[in-house]
Amino acid sequence: MRHLLRLCLLSLAALATGSAATIYDNTTTDASISYFYSAYPVTEIGDRVTFGGTERYLTGASVEFFNRGTGAGTFSAIMQLYQNGSPVGAAIGSPVQVNGLAIARSGFLVVDFAFPELLVPDTVVFGVSVSNVVGALDLGLNAYRGPSGSGGAPAIGTSNLAEVFTGTPLSRRPTSATTGNLYFRATANAASTNPIPEPATLLTLGAGLLTLIALRRRR
Repeated sequence: MRHLLRLCLLSLAALATGSAATIYDNTTTDASISYFYSAYPVTEIGDRVTFGGTERYLTGASVEFFNRGTGAGTFSAIMQLYQNGSPVGAAIGSPVQVNGLAIARSGFLVVDFAFPELLVPDTVVFGVSVSNVVGALDLGLNAYRGPSGSGGAPAIGTSNLAEVFTGTPLSRRPTSATTGNLYFRATANAASTNPIPEPATLLTLGAGLLTLIALRRRR
């Protein structure tokens, strides 16, 4: 009896769990190129990416910063996703902000953004901005070249290697053929695990639990 009850409880718990898959990965080979907010100047820098796999409920994304400033400091990073276009289309979901980031002089920092299983299309433009900067920072986003090296495509997903996106709104900026692929990694679930389970599923499991309780009382 206890074994059956435990199975029912485990089934309920399983409804709220999921395993995220990597749907884009360009984090292998540093291109030794950074795109700095102060250089253009711009408030937002990003890239256009096409996800691999079939999972489209975004759970996380990562970029890499470099600080060429004269000192260390702290800042906040904000990521927003947009519909594909140049300039970009409508925003997808709400921006995700990470606060209290610390970076050293001449330092690198990978920043992870947690998304609440945001449903995304196959191709998006992501934009990253910074705020709350404290210290002598000069921040930029790093470009990578994929696992095959110079001009290489991402390990997972696809991207135009000769463009980045800058400005407000974000618009395409051509680059050389080997430097236009920003460090970016994204994970997603195949289906959302956040919504409340379907009523029919809950009723079935609930009926099973009630049956077990009734049988236990009869004994």
